[in-house]
This record gives sequence, structure tokens and C-alpha cells, in this order.
Amino acid sequence: MKRNPKKTAGGAWPEKGLRQLAAERNPYVDAFFEYAVLLLFAVTFLLAFRTNTAIPYTVLDQSIDLIRNMRIIVVLVVLAKVLWEKDWRLAEMLLGLLLFGALLRSWQHVPRWRLVDMAALIIGAHNIRFTKILKVYLCVAVTALLAVMVLALTGVIENLVFYRAGRARISFGMSYPTDFSAMVFFLISSWIWLREDRLTWWEIGGVAVLAALLYIFCEARNTVMCLVLLVICLGALKLRRRQAERAGRTFRMSRWARIVCTWAMPVLALAILALSYGYNSESGLMAFLNKLLSGRLALGRQAFETYAMSGFGQDVYMQGLGLTNGVVEDYFFLDSSYVNILFCYGIVTLEALMLNLFLAGLRERKNGAWVHLGLLAVIALQCMFEHHLMDISMHPFMLLPFAASGPSLWELGETETRE
Repeated sequence: MKRNPKKTAGGAWPEKGLRQLAAERNPYVDAFFEYAVLLLFAVTFLLAFRTNTAIPYTVLDQSIDLIRNMRIIVVLVVLAKVLWEKDWRLAEMLLGLLLFGALLRSWQHVPRWRLVDMAALIIGAHNIRFTKILKVYLCVAVTALLAVMVLALTGVIENLVFYRAGRARISFGMSYPTDFSAMVFFLISSWIWLREDRLTWWEIGGVAVLAALLYIFCEARNTVMCLVLLVICLGALKLRRRQAERAGRTFRMSRWARIVCTWAMPVLALAILALSYGYNSESGLMAFLNKLLSGRLALGRQAFETYAMSGFGQDVYMQGLGLTNGVVEDYFFLDSSYVNILFCYGIVTLEALMLNLFLAGLRERKNGAWVHLGLLAVIALQCMFEHHLMDISMHPFMLLPFAASGPSLWELGETETRE
């Protein structure tokens, strides 16, 4: 008997029905929307990236009309793409509406246009291969970062140098040394995602060398820790995969490692929120942790005391050290992405982002993409201490939930398909 695509199991259209609907579309129109979204992502990234550099803001002022027109174009293209596509599953629709609605609602409370950019691009990435997004990102971001470095080292723009305990920390044209280091981290992460099981020992060694250089010139301890962790994990995966092949078996990540990597982001988010809320300067252990984390727990506690938690955020005054190498009297900055999003964009937005990224990680787990799954866990750790999770000028991993990355989560069943 012919299956009716309207009668779904678990809220999902049958795979056959989806393919039939997809086949009815004109492939040239599909290609147009795909390239349009990729182009708009590249331009949006460049416009946002400039705000994290020492390039004078007067250049940005001259681009206000372009930025405004870009956002209109992005929204219109994404809207047309969504209306054109016929293979959105019910679960995807609900998740997309939740995330899109949360980001736009936060934008009404906190009129930062990055929320509109993020909402449109996340939805626009639907069914575009994530590898294509990463390739566009790498081409544009590497070029942009190298250009900024050259401008800074040749004196065209200011190359800010900060000092901590007498040690120089160089920004290389970015607004702060940790921003430069985070950019390098996300570039490396994108390369690892693309290379996956094909990574060589030379590439893993290259990551270790870059980690050492970032520590020497930027002393970015969090990023260096994450890169070292990547080196260790990638090396271990490579060795275990080789052992499995010699034994005639297919490598599979251990059960506990799969659980840890899958739940890394929500657990780390809850941990930093709990530590910030419960911080007490009179506790020796808490004071030690706060010092180890460069005062992040005390600043998080200050946020809990100063601002109320809301559903969709509020205007939080923050003054960091970026683009300044002097003393900041009223310093207040929420470095942790999870604390930052909670207070700036609200509980609902944080939960929507976490749910979508958790499901993206679950998809990689069910696909048996162990390198991808581990990489998402390390990114979650990096964002536990830095504020770049929602930063479109740093990375494209927020576009992962609806982008194509192997079989859909809703098609895979309960067990991993690639061991």
C-alpha cells in the first residue's frame, strides 16, 4: 500500500515522501539559494569581523547603509528559500521556529542586529552542506585575518600590546589577544572538522606548534588549553583507530566518551552558571577558582546581583579591555558565553541555542562522526570561559543545527550508523 507522507511517525515525514517532494524542485533554483546564502554569510562575516579588529570605526561608519541593506537582503533571501523548500520536517520546523522566535524576541529587548543576522543565517543554512559553509568560512576568514595581521605588523593599524605580570601579550590587529587566539582556535577547529579521520600526524603536530606560539605571543591560556586537549584527543583517536584496524575491527568511541562529549555543552553551561551564582569570596576554594579563571566567577556573581534573569534578555552594560591598553576603571565583562547569553539575551534564547546545538551533537554521534562530536565538546569548553559562542565574526558553528551534516537525526534511529 502506498505510504501517505502526511501520516508521520514521530512527527517526521517519511524519507520517501521527502525525496519525492525534493525531486519536484528545480535544481537550478536550489543552487541559486545555496550560493546566495553562502555569499551572504561571507559578507556578513566580513562586516562583523571588522568590529573585532583595530581598523578605525570611521570605516564602519561609511558602511552603515551597506550593512542595513545587507540585512534586508539576507532576510528576504532566507524567507524565499524557506518558502521554496518542501522538505522541512515537522521537528525541524518546530525547532527552527523556537530558535528564530527566541532570537527575534531577544532583538526586540536588546536591539543588536547580530541577533537578526544569526537568526536568518541559521535558518538559511537549512540543507546546505556544513562542509561548504566551513570552506567558505576558511577562505574568507584566513584571508581577512592575515590581512589584519599584515596591517598591524606594518603599522597601518594599531597593534595593541597588553601586559600581564610583565609579559607582553600581542593582539596582531585584533581588539584583544584572546580574540586573536580564539579566531585561530576556530580556524583550526574548522580545518579539523573538514579533515576528520584523514588528519595526519603532521597536522596534529601543527596544532601543537600553533598552541605554543599562541601561549608565547598572546598568553591565551584558555585557548591554548583547548588546543592542547585537541592534540591529545586527536592523537588518542588516531592510535585507537589504528589498533582497531590491525585487529580487524571498526573503531568506535567508548560509551563514556560518547556520553561526555554529547552532554558537554549543557553540563559545562550549568557548571559555570552554578559556580557564578554560588560564588563566595570568603571561601578559599571559590577564591582560588576565581583567581584561576581571571575573576570570571566574581563578575558572574556581580551579574546575578545586579541584573534579573529574564526570558529574552536586557541591556547589560559591559566595559572590557578590547581596543584599549590603558586602565579601565569601570571594568565589567561577562566572558563566559553561557553567562553572557543568559543575562544579555535571556533564558529562553539560551535554552533554544543549547537545545539546537545539543541535537546537532547528537546527530554527529548517531552518524558515528567521532571527531566532530569531540570537537563540539572542546568548543563547548572554550565557550565556557570566552564569549564567542554567538559571535558570527568568529566562527560558523552556530549554523550547524540545520545545515546538512550526514544523515538527518530523524532518519537514523537509535543506534550509531558508523562505528
